[in-house]
Amino acid sequence: MKAVNWEAPARVEYETALAASPYPNEFRQTITDALEAIASGRMTYTKVPRTPTRECCLITPPYSIIYTETDFEIRVWAFPHHKRRRGYWKNRLP
Repeated sequence: MKAVNWEAPARVEYETALAASPYPNEFRQTITDALEAIASGRMTYTKVPRTPTRECCLITPPYSIIYTETDFEIRVWAFPHHKRRRGYWKNRLP
């Protein structure tokens, strides 16, 4: 399984969302399950146009996981709520 590494702004977005969640344990488990599926290769999500990233769009909670994948790691670049402006995170990419 590949390592999962978070960029600092994405980690802050995740922790803020987790703190605001009325069901933090379920929220954390949903995100953990999604990241494990990505890291193990069981799931591959659609590419975000004009970027090297992919987007794992969750329904409950209404968040997405924006990530890139290499042979050795999954790097999470953003954890946007579905109501946020699309692509606001693109300036974080190298």
